Amino acid sequence: MNVYRYIAENNPNGANDICVNNGLTEADSTETISYYLESIVAQNGEQSFKEILSLHPDKEVILECFQQPKVEEKIVEVEVPKYINADGQSNLANNTNVYILMGAIIVSLAIISLK
Repeated sequence: MNVYRYIAENNPNGANDICVNNGLTEADSTETISYYLESIVAQNGEQSFKEILSLHPDKEVILECFQQPKVEEKIVEVEVPKYINADGQSNLANNTNVYILMGAIIVSLAIISLK
């Protein structure tokens, strides 16, 4: 048994009202109602499906079974270790660049003076 038939059998008046509101004639059997409900969803999509499922006689039980429990959020403070020049406050990188440049100049002068 599909959900449309289950709703048509357990809530035929509500299901018939949805059919009439969507321009269909009032049905006289649960088979016709379930067919109408299925065709309404096929034509109108998710919004109609939600409207039809609101008629489901066991919707509270289904929601209770599948509802996620609320989880309390806890804020945890973590101390982040400070690395050299990670915050841009250290001059170590600038000093290293100066030493490399001075070394390159000294090597260049030594090569030039050999010639």
